[in-house]
Amino acid sequence: MTIRPEDLAKGVLAGAVAGVVASVTMDLFQRGYAAMSSGGSGREGGPEQDEPSTVKVANRIAMATAGHRVPDAYGAYAGEAVHLGTGAALGALYGAAAEAEPRLAAGGGALYGGTIWAVLDQGVVPGLRLGPPPRDQGAADYAYSLASHVVFGVALEATRRLLRRL
Repeated sequence: MTIRPEDLAKGVLAGAVAGVVASVTMDLFQRGYAAMSSGGSGREGGPEQDEPSTVKVANRIAMATAGHRVPDAYGAYAGEAVHLGTGAALGALYGAAAEAEPRLAAGGGALYGGTIWAVLDQGVVPGLRLGPPPRDQGAADYAYSLASHVVFGVALEATRRLLRRL
């Protein structure tokens, strides 16, 4: 099957936008989970961490480019920018792949979300020492993290599909 360059470009763009929407949806899911699991106290309900991996990435980028960490007052914003940028990049990749091979959208994006969890959360993040190794995570942390990424994948595919119809 040959894909037209304009269709590939539309797939990448729709995927990138959908990736940002999916990242926000994932954040909302995590906040809702945290509120439910903490009895509404607002404390984090997911895996315990000293600093989110996205903030660690932002600090590594700042050190490499500016020679200093992100100021504490901006750490959360920088971490969110990393999260949204990662979502956009993963969405663009998914958008291109789904455009070239529509069967990759099977499972409504849940399979892609699960794959991101397995590769990034369970492989890349601990491999780069941005988070704990899988052996140090409990079953509840696995379930929380996997569910978050499945939510990302489903929101990504639903949004991508909607945008491609426009």
